Amino acid sequence: MTSGDKAVSQFGGNVTVSVQYTPKAGEDTNAVVIYYINAEGKAETVSNCKYDPATGTGDGKFSPEAKLTRGQFLVMIMRAYGISADENAKDNFSDAGNTYYTDYLATAKKLGLSAGVGDNKFAPEKEMTRQEMFTLLYNTLKQIGGLPEGTTERTLTSYNDANDIASWAPEAIKQFVATGTISGNGGKLAPTGSATRAETAQILYNLMTQSYEQKRYELRSFPGLFRDFSISNGCSVLSWMI
Repeated sequence: MTSGDKAVSQFGGNVTVSVQYTPKAGEDTNAVVIYYINAEGKAETVSNCKYDPATGTGDGKFSPEAKLTRGQFLVMIMRAYGISADENAKDNFSDAGNTYYTDYLATAKKLGLSAGVGDNKFAPEKEMTRQEMFTLLYNTLKQIGGLPEGTTERTLTSYNDANDIASWAPEAIKQFVATGTISGNGGKLAPTGSATRAETAQILYNLMTQSYEQKRYELRSFPGLFRDFSISNGCSVLSWMI
């Protein structure tokens, strides 16, 4: 960005950038990603972005109740947090196929973001459950050192269906409940329910907002330690209690 003939790389506040985009026929809108051209003329992924639901799924629709597959969600969060797919990875899940999520699955396996569903399979076309969504998000944020901070008085025992949580999911769900990232609905977490586009948009928005507020706190409290500030691109999402 420039102002006249001067390059601008730092701002005195929050900057919101909106880009109009019309998906092509058949395009997976859950995997939309934004790139920018850096000073060396190379394309880099813009991380910590949130997809504006106004863009929707085509024909002016967001389809809030549409379900997400495991493959779609994995690609979405890896792109959102700037984790590039390793095109040269040798090891992969046996059902990774040869499609848009293939290299992302290999990278997720390599980094330990997911161990799959057993028998060296990831089940990328299977609808994702809420506890699978929370666990993949937790593993991804832990990998990049971006787990949310802060505490609330809520615990898993605050919810009527806590016993429905699978043995591999409590650590992730406990973290997100304790930090207020998720709050449930009607005293329930619905861990085995399918994850919808609306729920996914809301939890990503919550995480991005928490991350932005933490950066603001760090800048205010320790101004001498920070020379650059990552800009969080703001956008609206469909409100949903998750």
